[in-house]
Amino acid sequence: YRFVVISMHRRGGKTIASIIHLIREALLTKDKMWRGSFISPTAIQARRVAWDYVKNFCKDIPYIKFNETELTVTFVHGPKIMLLSGESPDALRGLALSLVVIDETAQQSDQLFGTIIRPSIADKKGKVLFISTPKGMSYFHELYEHARTADGWFCKTYKSSETGILDEKELADARASMSDDAFM
Repeated sequence: YRFVVISMHRRGGKTIASIIHLIREALLTKDKMWRGSFISPTAIQARRVAWDYVKNFCKDIPYIKFNETELTVTFVHGPKIMLLSGESPDALRGLALSLVVIDETAQQSDQLFGTIIRPSIADKKGKVLFISTPKGMSYFHELYEHARTADGWFCKTYKSSETGILDEKELADARASMSDDAFM
């Protein structure tokens, strides 16, 4: 699928899986100008949530180049992964992207995909992975509903009660101490 929408509970592994996917695609491409991006809602989130994973998973790849200031990793054969922020979507205009992960889509601007990212992947027929925890009837919800019936789109929900990632006692304790809305 070209467009994938994943709704998953917190601590479910969305970021790790997405970073691994970006690295795998960067390693497998023959396109020297391949560009992947992981777009967090804020620059602080990109650094705190994803950057250590990128460095850890890439540290043993020969001739890898990390740029701590720009939060980029460049592979010896040309591909690059960039950690970006959705805080100022217009600052992302002009990028040519092959694979984009939009992290916490429910917290991002509803303009990010349609007016910024969609045109950035057009010439390469790039792919987009939307990952998020649900947050009411947000733009993420609209994307999810669209993905249910649109050609080339896929969506899946992973509930904390079904994945087995969090144990039942932890879920019961969380349910007891949180409001129904917060828990859902």
